[in-house]
Amino acid sequence: MADIRRIYITGGAGSGKSTLATKLAEATRFPLFELDWLLWFNSETGERVSNDQRKQITGDIAEKPRWIVDGINVGWAQKIWR
Repeated sequence: MADIRRIYITGGAGSGKSTLATKLAEATRFPLFELDWLLWFNSETGERVSNDQRKQITGDIAEKPRWIVDGINVGWAQKIWR
């Protein structure tokens, strides 16, 4: 895994995405970003995050040198796919 720097895990609800991502993050010590928790609600206000905010957050994650991301694939996650 020396050459692997970014891992995106996607799949249906209950498919084991978060479990796999957590185990990989522990093994690699890569930062883990769980899109379901990170993008749906603002942890400070409890308000729903806008699509523009989601695109900004995923863009910021995509620019990091190493990461593991788990979550759904929708339009605002396209920067991570690239």
